[in-house]
Amino acid sequence: MVPYPPASFEQLGAKMWWHSSVAASETTCHHQFHGFFGCSTDICSILWDTLDSDENPTLQRVQPVHLLWTLMFLKQYNTEFVNAAVVGCDEKTFRSWVWNIVECLSDMDVVSNTIV
Repeated sequence: MVPYPPASFEQLGAKMWWHSSVAASETTCHHQFHGFFGCSTDICSILWDTLDSDENPTLQRVQPVHLLWTLMFLKQYNTEFVNAAVVGCDEKTFRSWVWNIVECLSDMDVVSNTIV
């Protein structure tokens, strides 16, 4: 999969909560991103680079926004209906992408000793 830089995740995330990242300070944007997705843009970039579409054919069409959907799902305890409405898709599409990525993330052999 093509690498996706942290700044691009920040812009993509800002679109999901309907504001321009240009209007807020850099620190505010980082806090908002972390609050919405539960991790930093750097971690998103690392996770994206770690997802291996060669090993898992279901990830052949995955987009960076689908990773953000998954992180939002894991961070927030909204209903499926609410999550789908937030990201602008139907519930079946949301469920399909999120659970495919959750399974891939759970199979990763990654251990962290830092708090993100």
